[in-house]
Amino acid sequence: MSDNKERKEAGFSWQIGLLIVFYLVILVLPFLNDQSLSIYLFQNEDSIFWGSNFRNLIGSYFLTCFTLFSILPALAILFKFILKKRGYPFIASLQSFLVFIASFIFMIYALFSITIQRDIYRLDWGFYSCQIIFLIYIFNDLRFLRARIKSKTVD
Repeated sequence: MSDNKERKEAGFSWQIGLLIVFYLVILVLPFLNDQSLSIYLFQNEDSIFWGSNFRNLIGSYFLTCFTLFSILPALAILFKFILKKRGYPFIASLQSFLVFIASFIFMIYALFSITIQRDIYRLDWGFYSCQIIFLIYIFNDLRFLRARIKSKTVD
């Protein structure tokens, strides 16, 4: 009993730790490059949000997708924690799985909305790191869902 409780607490703290790494990646790593310069989301005067080169590229579509892919992971973990506490582990993992897939897609749309408008921009380490973090969450929830479905169909 206590082993299961310790595993749940370790899983939650692991997810929070990975979420902190996700937000640090957004703040620190470059998301685009143009073969001579790394372009960050917030750092430097040439960043995506503060740079003059991106004023005409950042519209409501990019801002909406950026807001969704940066806020949805925190909400997914919060709702997963609440639903598991209430005794719905399958629904908690299912909603988390679907929200992380949506965040994964929103991130691709957000960055591609800039790279499609200008061919000189290429994706950089920040984008790929965030995608890896999303995939870790997705496969973790998928593994739980598969095990849960398999245990229900065997019984």
